Amino acid sequence: MKTLKLLFLIVILPTLYACSTLNTGTTEYGMSLDTHHLSWPERQKQLMALQTWSAQGDAAAHSDTKGWNASFSWQQTKNDYAMQLFGPLGLNRMQLTGDPSQSTLKTGSQTFTAPNAELLLQQQTGWQLPVADLNYWLRGLPAPQGSKFKRSFDLNNHIVHLNQQGWDILYLRYVSVKGIDLPDRILLSNPQWQVHLVVRRWQLDQ
Repeated sequence: MKTLKLLFLIVILPTLYACSTLNTGTTEYGMSLDTHHLSWPERQKQLMALQTWSAQGDAAAHSDTKGWNASFSWQQTKNDYAMQLFGPLGLNRMQLTGDPSQSTLKTGSQTFTAPNAELLLQQQTGWQLPVADLNYWLRGLPAPQGSKFKRSFDLNNHIVHLNQQGWDILYLRYVSVKGIDLPDRILLSNPQWQVHLVVRRWQLDQ
């Protein structure tokens, strides 16, 4: 386990502190680009109807003692997900796949399996990501399972602030993809970690 953690900190994450933020441009809180006005029930129904989709972009995270940045991809097919994190030129790829009952982490020649994706990722890499909820949070939705949540909206009824499962999520910008408004600048934070996500490409299979 120590070897795996060291590998990612040294190879994928060339520095622990200086590279743990992303340049997200000059976007403002709640900014939208060519998006549409819907009531929240209409928007929620539209987003929940997305069953097969993918997002690719960049991720950066930091805590008080460590940080990392990488490219990421997320593929969702109904209840199954596949998340990949990788360094420059696709090197040092790590893949986390699973469904609500089982998760598998693969990196190099090593494979680890556990029922809880967040715990598996934290145990093997030292990183903290809300994997079970990202299926929903990436789309700008609260996760239906788990604890209660608080949310606030912009004038077009996009969620711009969500608090759930001990995480605070800010949606900094939305873009329209095939007529559906999706976030492409997201900031997630809890008392230990802050995670920036920049989605460069959405793909929807409707």
